[in-house]
Order: sequence, then structure tokens, then C-alpha cells
Amino acid sequence: MTKKTGLSRILIVVVIMALLGAGFVGFRLMAGKDSGEEPSKSVADIRAEKGVPVKVMEVESLPWELWKRYYGQVRPARTQNVTSFVREFIVEVPVEVGDKVQAGNVLLELSTETQAFDLSARVADYNEARRDYERKLALSKAGGISKQEVERAYVTMEQKRSLVADVRTKVSRTKVYAKIDGTVSYKDVEVGEIAEPGARLLTIVDIENLEVEVLLPPSEIGRIVKGIPVRVTLQNRDCPSPETCGGTVLRIDPEADPSTGLYKCIVSLAPGSGFPSGSYVETEFLVDSRDQVIQIPYELIKRGNDRTYLYVVEDERAFRRYVEIGEGVDRMIEIVSGLTEGEMVITEGVEDVFDSARVWIQQQ
Repeated sequence: MTKKTGLSRILIVVVIMALLGAGFVGFRLMAGKDSGEEPSKSVADIRAEKGVPVKVMEVESLPWELWKRYYGQVRPARTQNVTSFVREFIVEVPVEVGDKVQAGNVLLELSTETQAFDLSARVADYNEARRDYERKLALSKAGGISKQEVERAYVTMEQKRSLVADVRTKVSRTKVYAKIDGTVSYKDVEVGEIAEPGARLLTIVDIENLEVEVLLPPSEIGRIVKGIPVRVTLQNRDCPSPETCGGTVLRIDPEADPSTGLYKCIVSLAPGSGFPSGSYVETEFLVDSRDQVIQIPYELIKRGNDRTYLYVVEDERAFRRYVEIGEGVDRMIEIVSGLTEGEMVITEGVEDVFDSARVWIQQQ
């Protein structure tokens, strides 16, 4: 009897709670009607009524600069490799590696003993040939010898004269002078050694005037040309100003290196750039500069069926627009054709739209 009474009480409580809940729901519904509120709508309902929510941007025509990046090595703009013209003993080397020299300074002096002896012998040969010519010329005028013999004597005399001039040139080259202002970067010679003709003995480099050697692929030939601006930077080094870290294309080899297929490009650096000779630097060439170019963020471009497209909004509807793209700069990409200034391109919500879909433009 007691158990039945307990169950009855629980049942009564459940019924009362159900009635209270129903009353509360009814009150909310009546209150909603009285206040004019509408029940919440689903995403599907909103899209059916207003369209797919999207954000858009207006297409603009803006200034455009395209820089192509390659790496190169810094080197002196001018170099003098010192060699000996004759085989002779070295009697003086007044410079060391690291010394600064000016054009006209003596870098190397060779012994003149051998050349002086040779010069004396050549002069004697020439004097004898000259006397022989003069004697035969006198005999020819007297009718004693033929004109052909006189001409042969003259040729012999001139040959001896040429040999004297050659030896005198060798004597003058026993002193080697600097042809440029620069710094001694290489030395492989000491007093008392014998200088062999053609062997490199000293090197002078002009570290105040530098250039960069860059290897370019064939695709850049025609776009990278003499005179265009170049930005040059060294890793882990800030550039104080474009004037000191900039340069221009000085020249490009007309033929590619047969072993690599690359073209050598020389960039002339601004005076005072201060880059260490031999260091590797990053170079950027200005290959395209225009005042007005249609450009958009590259992430807006979609690809399908080997074509590129995006979505534009016209009369509150999205339309797929196929476009031709060019090259990219940072986050932007050039639109070569298919899009005009002032059109509205979908930037957000594009994954939910389709061709001719109704859209609801949201504020940025």
C-alpha cells in the first residue's frame, strides 16, 4: 500500500512538471508573437532568401614593378696581372700583399745585365749592316754593282735595326709599373728568383670599384638588358641606401657558356658599396615597370580543366570568369586579360558559390 502511494506521488510530480514546461513554451511563443519577433532561421533558409554570403573587392589598376632574383659574386672591376716580358733575375720587389699602389708605381724590377749585353751586340750588328749598305750604295752610283745588291743590303740593315728596337723594348720592360690604382692581392715572387716570361708574379685589384658577375638563363636574355637597375644585397647585412647598394647592368655576353648554357652578366656597383670582393650577393633585376596594371591577390585565382578563373559579382550573382594571368610580385599576380578595372571579385565565400549563384555581399 505504501509502495503504491509513493508511485502515485511521483506520477503526480512528473505530470505537474510537464504542464509547467508546456506552459512556458506556450508563453514564449505568445510573447514572440506579441513582440513581433520571428523564429531563428537556418543557414539554408538565409541562403535561399538572400544568397550565399560573400565578401568582394573592387579591381584596380595599380603601378607594377617586377624584379627577378639571382645570385652572383662580387669582383673588382679592374685587375692587373703582372708578368715578366723576359727571362731575367729579379732585383727588386718593393710591394707586399695588401699594399695600396697608384698607377705609375714600380711593382717589380729585373736585372738588365743580360739585356744590356744583348743590346750591345745587336747595335754592333746594325752598325756593320749600315756601313755595308752605305758602301754598296756608293758602288752602285759608280756603276760597280747592281741595284739588286743595294736593295738586299738595305733590307738586311732594316732587319738589324728592328732587332735593336726589340732589345731596347725588353730593356725598358725590366721595370714593371702599376697601370691602375689598387691593392696588391697576390704575390709569387722574391728578389733573386728568375722571372719566367708569361708567369703571373703579382696581381693588383681595384677594390674601390666593384662589379658582380651573375649567370642568367636564356629565358632572361632580352628582358635583362644593359642599363636596367639592379638591387644588390649581402646576407645578414642591411643596405644603408639604394645609392650605395644598387647597381646597373654593364654588359651581357652575347653567347652562352657551352658547358652550362648560361649567359654571363656583369653588374656595375655604385662607388663606395663596400661589398667584400669575392662575396656572394643577391641581385634583383627590374625587368618590368608599368604605371597601370590590373592585379589581384594570387590566392583568388582558381584552376580547373587547365584554365584559370575567378568569380565576379554582377547584379547580385556570381559568375565564373576565365582569365589569363602573368607573373606574380609578392602576393599579387598580373591579370593579362579577362578582367577590367572596377569589377567586383569575390574574395571570401568563393568555395560556396557556383556559376550564376545568388550572393549576399557582406561588409569587409
